[in-house]
Amino acid sequence: MPGKNHESTQDGTHDSDPPKATPFLRSTRLVLALLGCLMFFHLYAQRVGMSVAIVCMVNQTAVAEMGRLQTPTGVADNSSDIISKAADRNSRCSKASGQSNGSLNDGPFVWEKSIQGHILGAFFYGYTVSQIPGGLMAEQFGGKWVVFGFLALSSVATLLTPVAARFSFAALIVLRVFVGIGSGALFPAMHSMWGKWAPPMERSKLAGLTYAGCMIGNVITLPVSGVLCQYGFDGGWGSVFYLIGISSVVSLVFWAIFTSDTPDTNRYISTAERRYIVHSLKDEISDRKPKLSEVPWLEFLKSGPVWAIIIANFCMDWGFYTLLTNIPTFYSEVLRFDITSVR
Repeated sequence: MPGKNHESTQDGTHDSDPPKATPFLRSTRLVLALLGCLMFFHLYAQRVGMSVAIVCMVNQTAVAEMGRLQTPTGVADNSSDIISKAADRNSRCSKASGQSNGSLNDGPFVWEKSIQGHILGAFFYGYTVSQIPGGLMAEQFGGKWVVFGFLALSSVATLLTPVAARFSFAALIVLRVFVGIGSGALFPAMHSMWGKWAPPMERSKLAGLTYAGCMIGNVITLPVSGVLCQYGFDGGWGSVFYLIGISSVVSLVFWAIFTSDTPDTNRYISTAERRYIVHSLKDEISDRKPKLSEVPWLEFLKSGPVWAIIIANFCMDWGFYTLLTNIPTFYSEVLRFDITSVR
């Protein structure tokens, strides 16, 4: 119509035209979902790798011997004597059962059950602390570099785990806390990114694909870690942390190159897809960053639905993470199942 001046874009459409949905399978938002899936794969790999590796790290026979020799005033023998006696008992059991020594080999560390519990639980100390700060940082500075920085922290801590374990169990516990801190920020940071990337009709699909990396990480890491314990380098168990750590660092390189906080700052997105995403979210997002004082914290605490979500997640996570963390030890010590077996 005369009097109206429409500015054309590079793809031949006009700014006033409603943007069309762009093909999902060739979209930049799908690339972001796949890279997010890779991030959460490594988040859970770093988490559950210790659950398997600790079975191979601990000299279970020596721990049992230590418990047998425990007296009200302490342990009757020193660790060297206990390990020597445990090795002798292990050898006799191996000959009596007709099994090879390899199937009954114990690890180098004599950590009693309480220490093992602290090592396995240390991850969650850090994981609990960093979730709310991670979300706030993502809102203020953008989710891309929050994901990158925190996962880089947990990756470095994972790579240093074998060194820390040989130094002292206290150093290992500190590193596992850092792994937890690095992991805790990923979920809120990714939520923040999808708030600026996911069209309303694709949110479930994109979020589901991203967070599927968690379960994929569990499914792959648990059996592979068992195999590495038997056939890997650095005593077997050490290779679990080195391979997970190196793989995490490589994935971070791809994350840094191909992702961005918003569609407007992405170098690889098409004009059509950018217009589609921005237009679909125009009534939901704002360029103004909220202040902490503006967040209705008290209303959250008084909200019934908020507490329902908290309680439901608490109950689900209690059972899920207890099983995820302790199943390898349960299989090894109670069921006498060889976790290095793939048969």
